[in-house]
Amino acid sequence: MEESEVIKELSLIRYHQRLIVEMLARSDKEFYKLIIYYGLSEIEVQEFYDLCESLNMDLEVQKAEGFVYYHPLYRQFLERLNKKLSAKEVIHACISQKLYLTLMAELENYI
Repeated sequence: MEESEVIKELSLIRYHQRLIVEMLARSDKEFYKLIIYYGLSEIEVQEFYDLCESLNMDLEVQKAEGFVYYHPLYRQFLERLNKKLSAKEVIHACISQKLYLTLMAELENYI
């Protein structure tokens, strides 16, 4: 395949991607919309899930120990969140899609 054909194909894929995002506008899959909109790779999404799993476990341990102040978890979230994403957008999208609800509800307090 020639370079010009690859560029045309890539343009078509990007156009279709924008259409998919438009179609998803009526969906409740807010986090998936962000994945598509910001062009995250499967590896980047898995890194996000790993981050949330880790922070979720930390949150449960801290709650069991009687912690009530979770700003350090929020800082970790900000530091490790993919730079393509906005913490506020991600937290609201995850809450809307019911992903990591307990964690996201706590993090939302620090937005």
